[in-house]
Amino acid sequence: MMKSIAALALTAALCGCAAGVKGTPGMKLYSSGQTTEAIPVLLAEVQAGEVSARYPLGLAYRDGVGVERDAVRAEILLTGAAIGGDPRAVTAIRAILANNRCPLDGELRSLWGNVGTMNRNLITGVVELNTAPPFMLRRMAEIYDQPCTGAPVQAEAAKSMRSLSNGPRTMWIYVPG
Repeated sequence: MMKSIAALALTAALCGCAAGVKGTPGMKLYSSGQTTEAIPVLLAEVQAGEVSARYPLGLAYRDGVGVERDAVRAEILLTGAAIGGDPRAVTAIRAILANNRCPLDGELRSLWGNVGTMNRNLITGVVELNTAPPFMLRRMAEIYDQPCTGAPVQAEAAKSMRSLSNGPRTMWIYVPG
């Protein structure tokens, strides 16, 4: 049993995949190159609160695939996907922040690099921000509230970061005996 768990962890780590990221119908359409069909499905999924759909829709807006290119919308969607734990979105948001509109972009890029690396679940591949150092998440929230000129204010991202900075939720169960 322990060998199979270790093998699963090693396989997930080596393939670098996001096994914990839920595949949605829109994501499957987008991944298969059916962008015309994928965009309305992804829009509906995001509207319904499906965090996993934010990554491919963010890429579509970033690259202008199936939609008009919109850097602000792309950044907001990819940030939401990164906060939701998608390691691919963390990489994409760090690439956007490499443009360095001001020093805050560089700082935020570095913070995403640290939390994305340190808090990645080896089995699922998901970035678990609720276990990240609270001071990092609070600093990220400050930057999302007051970003560089040209960067979107992301009040929801800041709110999520502050909430996640409270750390993991622990439930204690008393077992008599």
